[in-house]
Amino acid sequence: MIDWLDEQIHVPIDPEAGPSWRLAVLPFSGGGAAVTLIASHSICDGLGLTLAIKQAASGETWELGYPEPNARTRGRALREDTVEIMRAVPDFAKAVAAAVRLAKNNGAEMTSSAGRSAPRVAKLDGAELVSVPSIAAFIDDDHWQNRMESLGGTSNSLFAAIAAKLGQTFGRVDESGRVRLQFPVSERTPGDTRANALSGMTLTVDPTDVTTSVRGVRAELKKALSALSETSFELLGPVALAPLIPASLARRLEGMALGAGAPVGCSNLGKLDAAVNRPDGSDAEFLILRQVESRTTAEILDRLGGTLFLASGQVNGKVSITVSAWRPGGPNSKDLLKASVGKVLDEFGLTATIE
Repeated sequence: MIDWLDEQIHVPIDPEAGPSWRLAVLPFSGGGAAVTLIASHSICDGLGLTLAIKQAASGETWELGYPEPNARTRGRALREDTVEIMRAVPDFAKAVAAAVRLAKNNGAEMTSSAGRSAPRVAKLDGAELVSVPSIAAFIDDDHWQNRMESLGGTSNSLFAAIAAKLGQTFGRVDESGRVRLQFPVSERTPGDTRANALSGMTLTVDPTDVTTSVRGVRAELKKALSALSETSFELLGPVALAPLIPASLARRLEGMALGAGAPVGCSNLGKLDAAVNRPDGSDAEFLILRQVESRTTAEILDRLGGTLFLASGQVNGKVSITVSAWRPGGPNSKDLLKASVGKVLDEFGLTATIE
């Protein structure tokens, strides 16, 4: 099934010209089906996507106030859009100031990120597209809870500890052997229709003893969350400029957002509404949450320094953990990734079904 999911990510989506999301279904010969929903991060974050599924499965609709097609004449549209742009000028000014501060505070990373940014999309023409190897592990909820408590942690700290150990396994460590984890932190409130209602935090973890105790990871998470209100993710400041900046600068900022070195991306959505697991009204056997690079090549991934990303969610009595990884220069395969993830989970005393 993962192979079919990989095929789906190569079908283009376009958040500007559309479609910005895509739904596909694969019927099984023995009954049932697999359903995949892929959406651009430009239009929604992970929590926003699960909320959309929950609303659709529950028959809920939102009146977002969008006009009907062709409801405005061209002249009216130009006038109204010009007014909206003028109203946004103060936001642009604030974003410019934030960008200046960002460049000043991160000059070294701005320079280093230029060498790690992806080449122009045009260079994809003729190059072989690749899928980042990805696997999904499913762990019984009660089993997860027992191991979490015996290791002195929470669900989030156990997830972070697994990410740190995998970072060590894949050599994504700094000079002292520590692993840098990057977490998005949701700021979404009821009725919030923003595409990405996020801030973010970074914590550095020593993976040496995390398989015997996650208390240290728990303390680091608590400290990072406590400081979040004072040290809000500064890369979000220039977001209002996103539609105006050239692609070359966007690629450089992408490299800087990844950070110097080799961070590990982590996204834990925690316990999900049961309706998220019922796209057709009945409980799905498995739910996989996954970040994908839809159109990329081995050259791009190597230039970016590879990737390691974990996503997790809990629903229907299971904890799902999806791991996507690419080692610069290889070797890269699902079998090798499955073996690495299985070994790490064994070290934590976790029994999992790995797809």
